[in-house]
Amino acid sequence: GWSMLEARKIRMLPSADVVAPHGFWTGEGPCAVIQEGGLGDMIMLARWLPHLQERVGRNESIQVFGDPLVRQWMESLPGVKVEWKEWKDLPVQYPVARMMSFPHYFGCNTPSGVPDPIGPPALQMRNVPRGTSGRLKKRIGVVWRGAAKHWNDFERSLPRVSAGSLVRPMAGVEWVNLCHDEEVPPMAPFSRVKFNGLYDLAGHMATCDTVVT
Repeated sequence: GWSMLEARKIRMLPSADVVAPHGFWTGEGPCAVIQEGGLGDMIMLARWLPHLQERVGRNESIQVFGDPLVRQWMESLPGVKVEWKEWKDLPVQYPVARMMSFPHYFGCNTPSGVPDPIGPPALQMRNVPRGTSGRLKKRIGVVWRGAAKHWNDFERSLPRVSAGSLVRPMAGVEWVNLCHDEEVPPMAPFSRVKFNGLYDLAGHMATCDTVVT
């Protein structure tokens, strides 16, 4: 269970002595949040941040150390006062709360104990129903490539040529490119795009009816 996960070591970071000179958070008082895992893990675990805010105090800021790509997204979450920090700001001034420890901190032992996901309210309001504001086609966002440096990329990415057969022009469909700075497949009905962080990408996703990844 989640309590057994507490035996893990911090990965992809300096030693625990450097990262957490004041030890790890015990569930009360101020803390500094350290990202664990990838961006997807950070987004999923962010649902516990409002509960953390209640523990540290509604008027207190929560220091968050993580990937700058997710900074704007995190700072825009409702009910949370995020004070963003960069890795160069280590060591932290407070006990460390590791993000993958959130379920353990808050006693999540069953699926019913998992809070609803949260996100920036402005992004949740962007979706425009089909048939209004000139949207007569179904917008389908597509991601055919993962992070090339990820060890598991061979299982979650399509060759560019193969992806071309997926995004071929179709009646009633408007394809939306959600791959950051990737060369597009042959004959793809869209151009290469660059996103300014996760918040920008999420804004494009919020305008889609469906996302294929």
